[in-house]
Amino acid sequence: MDTNEEETTDITTDDNSTVPTALEDDTSNQHEHSQTNITQDTNEPVTTNTNTLSIQVGSFSIEENAGNLKQMLETQSFNVRLKRVSSGFTRVIITKISSIDLEKTKQILTGLGITDVIVREENNS
Repeated sequence: MDTNEEETTDITTDDNSTVPTALEDDTSNQHEHSQTNITQDTNEPVTTNTNTLSIQVGSFSIEENAGNLKQMLETQSFNVRLKRVSSGFTRVIITKISSIDLEKTKQILTGLGITDVIVREENNS
């Protein structure tokens, strides 16, 4: 082992470029040469505990308006269903949303002008 070599760590970024980083060893004046590859993938979920959610994005007294919103959301690749309730209103509900994707979905909806939503856990039985 060469005592003049610096310990380095290569960090692989999202664009697959490698950035070498020098590490200092505070416990010894001698440095060993080692190399560690750290891959950072922000698309991987941190938790494996996921729930399936539904998001109510609207409730309309005129069913045609609910249908129009449903069609618009389907063009954005959402799974959407209409639910007529006893009050006569028709709810527009996005289904099959993973709890991991909730915040991303809310951001997409905000971009579409939909800011007031009701989130419910889907009954998987």
